[in-house]
Amino acid sequence: MVAWLMLAYACSFMDRYLINLLVIPIQSDFELTDTQVSLLLGPSFGLFYAFMGIPMGVWADRMSRTKLIAWGIGLWSLMTAMSGLAQRYAHLFLARMGVGVGEAALSPAAYSWIASHFPESRRSSAISVYSLGIYLGAGLAYVLGGSLIAKLSEVPLVEMAGLQIRGWQWVFVCLGAPGLLLAMVFSRFKDDWTSTAPPSTLLSDFRSFLPQHRPFFIFTLGMSFYALAMYAGGVWIPTWISRVWDLPIEQTGLISGLGMVLLPAIGVIAGGMWGDHITRKYGAFGRQRLMQFMAILFAMAHLPFFWEGSSPWFLLWLIPYGLTLSMVVGMGAAHIQSLVPSTQRGMASSLYVFGQNVVGLTLGPFLVGLLSDRWFGADQLGSAIGSVGMVAAILAAGIWYWGNPAKISSKSIPVLP
Repeated sequence: MVAWLMLAYACSFMDRYLINLLVIPIQSDFELTDTQVSLLLGPSFGLFYAFMGIPMGVWADRMSRTKLIAWGIGLWSLMTAMSGLAQRYAHLFLARMGVGVGEAALSPAAYSWIASHFPESRRSSAISVYSLGIYLGAGLAYVLGGSLIAKLSEVPLVEMAGLQIRGWQWVFVCLGAPGLLLAMVFSRFKDDWTSTAPPSTLLSDFRSFLPQHRPFFIFTLGMSFYALAMYAGGVWIPTWISRVWDLPIEQTGLISGLGMVLLPAIGVIAGGMWGDHITRKYGAFGRQRLMQFMAILFAMAHLPFFWEGSSPWFLLWLIPYGLTLSMVVGMGAAHIQSLVPSTQRGMASSLYVFGQNVVGLTLGPFLVGLLSDRWFGADQLGSAIGSVGMVAAILAAGIWYWGNPAKISSKSIPVLP
């Protein structure tokens, strides 16, 4: 089941990241600035993904998690395909909102399912395998998507049912449609979850959760800033590579796929195994200390972006960046499962994802685009990426230090099965 969840996560990130390769044709056809594109890459998706994740988390605690996932996959796949029919900026913005609503169903249900089937000492590795879907999906978006864009961009403008469909828009249709088949597969799975929580409303669940879990909220705040650093680079690096080396989309996709997918895939699995080792040796909050250390390394990995090097050898600096970017992903999702009881894991997971997307996905791409337009200039996009990423990663490390057991009594932080 973890493998199927990983496949669904890969599908979601393929649909999510595809648009990163299409910034240049979208800007050209819709006449957009970097700031307008940043709103398309971040808030249009991220805000709805974040806010809809809260009711999705409550439903994950109270209904069949596999049915919820099937519904979400079907919606986001349909809306990805609908992006190929967009006639103007507003249409594409609305389609991205729909993708965000559908994808909000996946992670709260997946985290809850994994936590209920794996003990604390194996949870980081299990969630890291699920999280591998991030990089598999991004890799498919960059490599397969880049190849499709190169071929379909040559397709002439098609007029159909009063719509004008450009060549690059067919890529959305090609990569969105297969998800509908995956939704049918998940609709056939059975979930062994039976809720023991008494009947209640979303508002009452949310109110009862808030005052109980201060360590959870401190940790989630740190992860939100870490996500800001991840998305600041992850969303804009393909455009940065294309601008610095003036490469076609197909080559940009290949480089992005190798540097931003293969290396983070290695990092997330290594991080999960390392996190489980530290947990067995020092307990759950040893894992949090490890994440604090990784955040500092990730901040340092942003330094080369300020050099704006034009030599292809400069891309070697993506190696430490790609490895450190993902090491905390599985550890973080596993850690929050230790901070709340099993009946509230769906809610906790949704709030965890909410913070990462409101602070991370919404602000990260937007701040890079804003700094590029207003401060550094389009030819120094790397400096904008480095500034946002470095500051956010340092803030994450500081928050995790402030919230570690030396600052909050470990006696008040039970590690729950």
